[in-house]
Amino acid sequence: MTRLSVRQRKELLAKALIEKRARTDIISWILHRGIKNEKGLPMEFGQHAFLLQPYRDWSPRLVCIKAAQIGFSTMAILKTIWAAGKQARNCIYTLPTDDDVRAFAKSKVLPMIRNNPALEGMISSEVDSIYQKQVGDAHIFWQGTKGQSKGIMITSDLNVHDELDRSDLATVETYESRVAHSDYKGRWIFSNPSRPKVGVDIYWQRSDKKQWHIKCPRCNEWQPLDYFVNVCKERRKFICRKCHEVLPDEVRLTGEWVPEHPGRDWSGYHISQLMAPWITAKEIIEAEETKTQEYFYNFVLGLPVIGGANQVSRSIILQCCTEQAPAGRWKLLGVDVGKVLHCVQGTENGITRVFTLPGWDDLHAYIRSQGINLTVVDNAPETEEAAKFCRHFRGRAFRCIYDYDNEREEMIEWSDIMQAKTVRQDKEGVVWAHRTRLIDHTISVFDTGEIYVYIHPNDPQLVGKGKPGVIENCLCDHWETLYTVGADGQDVNIVKKDRMGNVIRTWENSGPDHFAHATVYYEIARQRKMPTRRMTENIKRGQPQVVAASSITGY
Repeated sequence: MTRLSVRQRKELLAKALIEKRARTDIISWILHRGIKNEKGLPMEFGQHAFLLQPYRDWSPRLVCIKAAQIGFSTMAILKTIWAAGKQARNCIYTLPTDDDVRAFAKSKVLPMIRNNPALEGMISSEVDSIYQKQVGDAHIFWQGTKGQSKGIMITSDLNVHDELDRSDLATVETYESRVAHSDYKGRWIFSNPSRPKVGVDIYWQRSDKKQWHIKCPRCNEWQPLDYFVNVCKERRKFICRKCHEVLPDEVRLTGEWVPEHPGRDWSGYHISQLMAPWITAKEIIEAEETKTQEYFYNFVLGLPVIGGANQVSRSIILQCCTEQAPAGRWKLLGVDVGKVLHCVQGTENGITRVFTLPGWDDLHAYIRSQGINLTVVDNAPETEEAAKFCRHFRGRAFRCIYDYDNEREEMIEWSDIMQAKTVRQDKEGVVWAHRTRLIDHTISVFDTGEIYVYIHPNDPQLVGKGKPGVIENCLCDHWETLYTVGADGQDVNIVKKDRMGNVIRTWENSGPDHFAHATVYYEIARQRKMPTRRMTENIKRGQPQVVAASSITGY
């Protein structure tokens, strides 16, 4: 028997160690097996050092709010196949539509499998389609959230939601039940963001918020990469936030992930194009100068934004808070109708209470016990109940019907005042209101300080309990979900048009907005008790508001 030399023994030991690491570490496996991407190019991490930790992060709750073109789809495919093949976890992988699933399979998944015998050998030929693959003893199911295949009956250990913000969020939510019996109960969220407090941003706000920090070679300052701080538009270079010297491109390669909130349940990463060394500062500046604001924030910076439109800030509400005792002659109530009744109460001088009631019987009892003088309720979705309620409190209750009637001079029209118009004689207890103009007006009432808010500014009914990443059931959170579309050419996919095809400026919502509309109904009641005021002007809002100027301090 031939004895091995010391060198040969060392080489065999090193090979065995590499093989062992490749069985337990995905990066070692990728490099040892020579895994190639969908283009047939060998995987490398010299230019993608910022992806090393996300690859190795197997947290059950994982979120990445990201820019485009940074190699994340390749990572998502490999990690999902690894989870199924090496960890025996059944996986559901969702994309926005069935068409996206087919395109993703043809352009990404299938080429990667063909380019890599190591992947091909893991997949059973008996179960191998665009929508389902057997990997070892586990299965991966690719599903569209808006198409025909919404396999809600599939059980899973890991749900991967790719491009969450373009998906049907209600369908995505139903998939949570599919991991209920799993020990792992994995949920991975990857997406370019859209708007604040929507989709991926909700989970990012709940996470430990890891940012990529780099070290200035001149002054040794560690700092997160922030477009508004680290990019000099005059020199078109990356600079240090402290000494303002130019940062070499290789500095962006040698960073480290630093969590802002260590210990939170969700492991979160923010990846922007600033950390991609193949993208220059000049290219990023040109993107800001040539692309829409929404594109630049969402796909270059990886940040949510209210794209070119107005968003309501809680500051205009909180500035109206006062410690004075509530004053006023009339008790007024606005009620938005949903699963529960969202109520805003006040006098002609300001808001005194924000609350919910379980149902119509409770509303009847409340009005009687509190001696409410005038109530305006939402006409929809429970039109019959609203009509019955208004008949019961005839003259003291009206149901609001929103419209976009620009031909009507008045912003508000009351049925009892317009009885001469026979076309509306059957609409007892109805008030018609121009939706856009009235929301504009209500915002202006806060903005100009016309009314008080007789509630402490820290009261949960105003600002909630400060839960990160959650739109709470409170006044300010509901108002902050509103944004305008149609005035600046943005959001063309959701704008409304009149019969002539002209775009109508409207207020849309990115989350629950019940208390906002309850406030609007309260304002209608308040105007009823202030008959000398005419509301015929379309209040114009100020400059568009976006997320904080600093991408890092803001997110």
